[in-house]
Amino acid sequence: MTAGEKYRVDLLVETKLKGEDGLVVVHIENESYVQPSFPERIFIYFRRLLEKYRKHIVPISVFSYDPQRMICIYAPISVWPCG
Repeated sequence: MTAGEKYRVDLLVETKLKGEDGLVVVHIENESYVQPSFPERIFIYFRRLLEKYRKHIVPISVFSYDPQRMICIYAPISVWPCG
């Protein structure tokens, strides 16, 4: 982690998925205006959450500005082998 940098996520929920063992962490980030640094920032959030919780992270971005107005769910990356 980078010393001195602080970030605060918009919404973070730890929940259980139907039919699955274990918990997942869902991170929801709302963007109401264009930020060129957003892709890098969402990656930094993902990495830090993964380091802290060591669980599957599901990042969801809600873009509420025109003309974007969409929801993106980034595919979670599994760091544990399947089996």
